[in-house]
Parts: sequence; C-alpha cells; structure tokens
Amino acid sequence: MKRFTFHLDALIVVVALFALSLGGNFYLWKQNEALFKEKVEALWQAQNMESSWKYARGQLDECRSGVVADSSPSPLQR
Repeated sequence: MKRFTFHLDALIVVVALFALSLGGNFYLWKQNEALFKEKVEALWQAQNMESSWKYARGQLDECRSGVVADSSPSPLQR
C-alpha cells in the first residue's frame, strides 16, 4: 500500500503560484480599466472634434458661397 506523503515545500510553491496569479490578474484588471477609461475619453474627444470640424466646414462653405443663413453663435462660443 502506497503512503501519501505531505510535502510542505510543494504546498508553499503552489500557494505562492496561486497568490502570484491572483496578483497578476488584479494588476491586469486595473490596467484594462485604466485603458478603457482612456479609450472612452479619446472617443468623446474625437467625436467633439469631428462635430466642431463639420460646423467649421459648413461655416466656411457658407462664406465661400456668399450666403449667410443666420448669425447664431457657434457651439464653441457658447
């Protein structure tokens, strides 16, 4: 009959690997969260820049055509 032997050093290694795995996962989760927030902010900024660009482009086209629709202030001046 085989006996089961308890190796304390092997248990310490397994626990250390488990703790390192949890720490690594937590670190990567925090990094992912920060990158997601950065991405959302960049998308908002890109959308704002695009709408400002379209507004300015429309104003330029109106100026070139010589027809001024109204004198409402631009979204940038509000």
